[in-house]
Amino acid sequence: MESVIEFFRAGGPFMVVNVFFVAFAMAVVVERAYSLFFSYGINDKPFVAAVDRYLQAGNIEAAAKVCSASPSPALSRATRNLLKLMRNGFESPMLAVEESLMEVRPLVTARVGWLWSIANISTLIGLGGTVLGLIKAFQAVGALAADEKAAALSKGISEAMNN
Repeated sequence: MESVIEFFRAGGPFMVVNVFFVAFAMAVVVERAYSLFFSYGINDKPFVAAVDRYLQAGNIEAAAKVCSASPSPALSRATRNLLKLMRNGFESPMLAVEESLMEVRPLVTARVGWLWSIANISTLIGLGGTVLGLIKAFQAVGALAADEKAAALSKGISEAMNN
């Protein structure tokens, strides 16, 4: 644990900012996982079995009622929309599925685009820390006495590489 703390200390101020962005990205990942697996998740086997049973019997209305009673907003809404389109004589099942999924997609993909931005920002912050560390290293070579140059140079290069 002490070596990790020393690693971050040697990285300079840019490491603190990067840790913040990593924590933010992990919070987004945890929120999305919780939403997808718990909030939007449903026990799909009984749900699919009930819908399939009514569809095999040709009772689209009862299958739609099963979808309305389901606690999951994503799967039940997409299935309900598909059943509504089938009831209205939609020609192609694939087009009906695509249309019903268009409504649910924003629920599932919310905040996923943030991860790309966070990754790009973190990369740029790391690059900034690398450049700052190299600048410190080269300033040390030009400004310090010969016996101090090696220590200052290694500290600047260490900061650059940690970022």
